[in-house]
Amino acid sequence: MSKQVRNLILAGVAVLALVGLLLGLLFLLPGEEEGEGSSVVSDTTITLLDKSTDADGESISDPVSRVVVSQGEASYTIAPNEEGEMRVEGFDDLPVNTSAITAMSNNFASMTADKKAADTSDNEADFGLDEPQAVAEITYADGTTVTAELGDQTPLEDGYYFRLSTDEAIYIVGSTLSSRMLDKAEAYIGTSLIVAPSTREDDENGEAIVYGMSLSGTVRADKPFSFRLFEEGDPSNLQVFGYVIDSPGIHGVSQNQDVQNLFTGATSLTALEAEKAHPTEEDLKGYGLDDPYSVCELTLAIQTNSTDEEDTSALVYYNKTKHTIKLGGKNDDGYYYAMVDDYDAVFLVGSSSAAWADAQFEDMVSRFLFMDNIVDVSSISVDVEGTETTFSLEHFPDAEDNDGKLEVTVDGEVYPTGDFRTLYQVFMQLNRYGETNETPSGDPYMVFTLRLLDEEAEPFVARLYKQSASVYVCVLSTGDTYTVKGSDVQNVVTQMNNYLNGKEVVN
Repeated sequence: MSKQVRNLILAGVAVLALVGLLLGLLFLLPGEEEGEGSSVVSDTTITLLDKSTDADGESISDPVSRVVVSQGEASYTIAPNEEGEMRVEGFDDLPVNTSAITAMSNNFASMTADKKAADTSDNEADFGLDEPQAVAEITYADGTTVTAELGDQTPLEDGYYFRLSTDEAIYIVGSTLSSRMLDKAEAYIGTSLIVAPSTREDDENGEAIVYGMSLSGTVRADKPFSFRLFEEGDPSNLQVFGYVIDSPGIHGVSQNQDVQNLFTGATSLTALEAEKAHPTEEDLKGYGLDDPYSVCELTLAIQTNSTDEEDTSALVYYNKTKHTIKLGGKNDDGYYYAMVDDYDAVFLVGSSSAAWADAQFEDMVSRFLFMDNIVDVSSISVDVEGTETTFSLEHFPDAEDNDGKLEVTVDGEVYPTGDFRTLYQVFMQLNRYGETNETPSGDPYMVFTLRLLDEEAEPFVARLYKQSASVYVCVLSTGDTYTVKGSDVQNVVTQMNNYLNGKEVVN
């Protein structure tokens, strides 16, 4: 026998010996003791209990008739009320999360495990089942009662140890069943808190809208305000805005898109979840709801078109509903703690569902000095440091061309109509810059007076006081006071002088 062949035979014998040794170890070593670090016995889904069907295999519509959940010292019961509706006992004054109730019933009616962890409960403490995190006593439609216990999370965090009173074995269950066991009572409170008013059956054009809001709270402690849709009897020059601020004073609401976004989506409100049912005064203080950050008194309505006998169309409103939303502090995820209407519970509400939360008067109010249509104006006077210029306007509505519809005179001299329309826009756009609590003294730098053709209408007067080279304080005859940019004030003077001197007026 050659040396090469002999070596091959010896190598083969050595390999066989090693394989035999490994097999011996596998058979001789004891099975791994079940415990927190144990391997699972089975990789197949295991049916632990199925009460979803009757003896004939027909589905049971309401397989669970009662559940008592205990989580440490806390506990709650889900059972039918007098009307037969499943809900948390003691929560009769709160909305029901019917989808959560249905899911709970389905989860407990048919329970499965991912794996078996131990055949017996001899070492229950190793699995956290000597002091379970949660215990559910479940009564089924057939009258039987089963107790389910949830222990510790597995070391790999791929499930929880679980045990039923019908079986000594300990299993590993997934997130669906474990989450249901760990749900607090508030999980079964409904979160659809405000719904849009309904339209009449015969109304094909009606739509839900925000009719008005009154905004207060600590965030606007110095200047709470309210706004609503334009109503008959409001100053006619505000009709162009659609919405008007009606307190403090009366003003147009800005057409800025960010402002208009406050109205979109505000016809309903759905919370993320209920945080606390029946909060105590101490609870409310902790949530910042003893003195809310922001409060919205909301009025919703259906807006539709109505046509009279003369085929004249007009907007009408019906089914007005009122709601109150209070926002407190925020949780770590940025959700507001909120209370809505008369629900005695604290909810979590996202910022996107409360776009009005931080809105201020100065954000909402129109920036324009005035919004009167030029066809309604009889004269405009501008007094700059004691020198007054009055523009008298005469209207000819039947004239064919636009310039012929208006004649502008100053001290009896006729001035160009086209350039005055541009100057009129410059006057209008003496924009609101910011808010101020200052009460100016002394003589104003400029007094702007606008009179309407309607002789019963009060003149609109704006007095501008120089606060600094860059800021003026504007005091309106309506009682409103705010600041304007010095550059805008000087632009009014410059463009007015350009007009009077025959130069181009630039807006």
